[in-house]
Amino acid sequence: MKLHTDFGVFELDEKDILVNEDPVLPGEWRGHNTRLWVIGHEYGPIVALWATCEQYALDEMLDKGYEHFLVDEPEDDPDRDLYTYLGNASEACDLSYAWIHPVKLEKERDFTLCLAFAEARGAGRPSLWG
Repeated sequence: MKLHTDFGVFELDEKDILVNEDPVLPGEWRGHNTRLWVIGHEYGPIVALWATCEQYALDEMLDKGYEHFLVDEPEDDPDRDLYTYLGNASEACDLSYAWIHPVKLEKERDFTLCLAFAEARGAGRPSLWG
């Protein structure tokens, strides 16, 4: 599926587009500003998921098992201050090559994607895949 952002169009498999929160589709409104984020690194996109801000999106990514940025952190690591601690377990991550962008959903252009989110939400699936 194609995800449109201000920084380009990214393509992800349906299994990597999560329905972790209640998706807010075009024409719907929720008071918490929940939106779809796509997260990736220098090799391309990794996952898309719903969150209210970048920090929560990165935390959720790690909690859902996407451990691409995890690092082993020995006690005497001189780079310790460069790590970001993410997820419920506050695990050390190196975000040097990470990027995150909000997805811009439009009814007409993203009709198939919005329909897939509505079906996944109704069925209680964890991702668009199942």
